[in-house]
Amino acid sequence: MVDSDDRDKSGSALSPSTSAVDTGDVARLRDLVRRGRDHLDRAARGDTALATGIGALYEKRYADAEKAFGRSIAATPDRGEAHYYLGLTRFMLGRHGDAALCYSQAIECGYADPEVVECLGDVLTVMGRDEEAIETYRAALARRPSPHGSARLAEALSRAGRRDEAVAAYKRALQLRLARVGPLYDIPREESEPAPDGE
Repeated sequence: MVDSDDRDKSGSALSPSTSAVDTGDVARLRDLVRRGRDHLDRAARGDTALATGIGALYEKRYADAEKAFGRSIAATPDRGEAHYYLGLTRFMLGRHGDAALCYSQAIECGYADPEVVECLGDVLTVMGRDEEAIETYRAALARRPSPHGSARLAEALSRAGRRDEAVAAYKRALQLRLARVGPLYDIPREESEPAPDGE
């Protein structure tokens, strides 16, 4: 007996031989499903390793963190977050060149958090590459103005001997900080003081 669900719109019973899907389509569909499952399995392994690494990093177990982030990257190489955290770990281990490479890879993977760009600027500063750090901080600030990033830029400009630009960056950092904390303490803004970005 043919169930009503097994009939097409014309009322005739469906069979594999009358189906619109041929065996090649079925094989391709099965292959897509298998690859999808493989991708999800890799992503899950990457997520688990990433979470393990973050826990180890915050517990200052840097060797364990480095291994976990390596596993996460092996499972999901295009995930920028794992590269970023591996960079933080290597920075903490004093491996500044490796940290810079990890931050750069995170950015190449499209990890859009401006903190990554600021961290790249920090490691370039530690490595004595102030001009590169200045450009990196400017790129981060173009994405998201922040008092901390402006202060980092000011310090790099100061070290590079660019006093006037450093003073302007320090002023900008103070303006941004005041914009954040001023309303909490009823600190009025000066009439001549420009409003920070976003206001």
